[in-house]
Amino acid sequence: CGVLKHLTNTYLSNAQTELTQYIDSVDEFSESSQLKHIRSTIKEKLSSLPAAASPTTSDQKKPVVIKLNDRWEEMTLTNFKRVLQYYFGHIVTDIFTIVEIDKGSVIITLLIPTSLSQSLIDAINNNKESMSRLGILKVAVDKDAIPIRRENDNDFNTSLHESVKAGDSFEVSMLLQLRADPNSKDERGKSAVEIANEGGHTQIKEILLTGG
Repeated sequence: CGVLKHLTNTYLSNAQTELTQYIDSVDEFSESSQLKHIRSTIKEKLSSLPAAASPTTSDQKKPVVIKLNDRWEEMTLTNFKRVLQYYFGHIVTDIFTIVEIDKGSVIITLLIPTSLSQSLIDAINNNKESMSRLGILKVAVDKDAIPIRRENDNDFNTSLHESVKAGDSFEVSMLLQLRADPNSKDERGKSAVEIANEGGHTQIKEILLTGG
């Protein structure tokens, strides 16, 4: 019993000593410059994070009304989604919510988050010529109406020639679906295929020869 008691006392004494040393080391670390630096860094990172948007702000939507040339009556919604992706990117078009499609007047109404409205307006202004070639007449973002193409302009053959010169295979493919004539001649008497040859646009030439 004496030996057991001695061992127990020795163990408890050693444990108490180690615990005291651990507490002392924790106290020292809590006052150390290293911990102060860590705390300062964390505080700095947290302060640089953007504030979380309130539900009332993030959930707000703005209407977008897109008016199209009547040739779009024969186009599918899938094709128009491709156009949205082409101009505004996959992220933006994933957020678009289709509200109404009135094929009689070719008006498409969508909703976008308010936070994206200015980016959308910038993208429209940067792509007016291209959007015009695809028969997009006007885009209104909330109350901001942006005219793009004359409503009585049905000359998609000229649009096709311009898209071929620009080397834009997406536009060419869409214009063929909008019934632009690949055999039509430009002001020099050149067909779309000949224009593609001149510009070295092999892929576009293939699209023209295969009908899109």
